[in-house]
Amino acid sequence: MAQQRRGGRRRRKVDFIAANHIEYIDYKDVDLLARFVSERGKILPRRVTGTSAKTNVN
Repeated sequence: MAQQRRGGRRRRKVDFIAANHIEYIDYKDVDLLARFVSERGKILPRRVTGTSAKTNVN
């Protein structure tokens, strides 16, 4: 028989950029950009980073 999965509510991710009132992201700010890039150098999707659609567009 298949095992049953234990469900639960997942905690919603906080938009890091909006929470810290960051208005402009500079390409020289490596520490900030590292939060949104994978170890292979790919940009992480919104569902992983928790950024809002508005923040992601700007």
